[in-house]
Amino acid sequence: AQRRDAIEGGMERAKAAEEEAKETLAQYREQLADARHEAARLREDAREQGAQIIAEMREQAQAEARRIAEQAHQQIEADKAQAINQLRTQVGSLAVDLASRIVGESLEEDARERRVVDRFLEALETRADATDRA
Repeated sequence: AQRRDAIEGGMERAKAAEEEAKETLAQYREQLADARHEAARLREDAREQGAQIIAEMREQAQAEARRIAEQAHQQIEADKAQAINQLRTQVGSLAVDLASRIVGESLEEDARERRVVDRFLEALETRADATDRA
């Protein structure tokens, strides 16, 4: 009887240990599933943040490219205006020298020189506009 009680007690303890092991295993599996879901959520969040960072960087790069292009355009316009002014001065001097030779008198007087240069340059611009339209 004692032996039977000991065996039955051992079996009950083994059964209780097995139940406890099953519960622990179930808890472990539940925690593992929760961890996997959390990991998936974190990966998705990271993917979304990465896409957002890429979009922001692309937008910043495009804005910087537009700024650089605008700055280059402004520099080109400034260089063009400077070149036109230099050419205007050189053409004016050449026109005065040429006109002085043709007319046979000095055109050193500033007012007269300016009028001759202005008329000459207006004529050139008129011809250039007519050529551009054709």
